[in-house]
Amino acid sequence: MVSEIRLFTRNAVAKAKLVVANPDEPAAPAGGGGFAEWAMLALHALRIEFGKSYR
Repeated sequence: MVSEIRLFTRNAVAKAKLVVANPDEPAAPAGGGGFAEWAMLALHALRIEFGKSYR
């Protein structure tokens, strides 16, 4: 069974990858430096959808 969170996350990632400059960038690139743009957009969408803080 697929959960609501999983479905929402899958859709958020797909839509985020449509609007960034480099959709093929790994979520956490090797060598550090932060997350890919599409990953940050998907995390922000999850935070808004579920009304939670980043903590």
